[in-house]
Amino acid sequence: MPNLFANDEWEKIIASCRKPCEEAGIACTKDNIKAFFVSRVRENLHVVLCMSPVGSAFRVRCRMFPSLINCCTIDWFDRWPDEALLSVSRQVFEPIEIKDDPEIVLDGLCEMSKIIHSTVIDKADDFFAALKRRFYVTPKSFLELLSLYRLDPHPHPHPSPSPSPSPNPQP
Repeated sequence: MPNLFANDEWEKIIASCRKPCEEAGIACTKDNIKAFFVSRVRENLHVVLCMSPVGSAFRVRCRMFPSLINCCTIDWFDRWPDEALLSVSRQVFEPIEIKDDPEIVLDGLCEMSKIIHSTVIDKADDFFAALKRRFYVTPKSFLELLSLYRLDPHPHPHPSPSPSPSPNPQP
């Protein structure tokens, strides 16, 4: 990324890379050491940066840091296939104890969760077509849907709220 380091930072980098550059048999000029440093970074540095496209924050970051678009590989994650939705839902639902016809109920839960998620995605597309506004449905949305069914079989009792004082206290 251009202008990532200030000049004084480059001087420190050049000083620390001089010896490895000599050991690699490269002439120790300022440009050669910078190129050596950049090549070592490209070989060894791997960064995974995840950002949600929801809202204006992503758009603002892309405008402020155009190298995020120009100098990076971007993987856009698309819709999960139906097989993946069924597989993930089965892994989430299998530990749940189902009393009557567990296999039939499990298959039904998995199919139902797949249909709900797919329908929400389709409706989000309809929403965009009608109003030109995005509603993002992500894999996280699907996992949140599944988490609704993983109820604690022994819920902890919630303390009842203490009565609020009367607005008109009597003497």
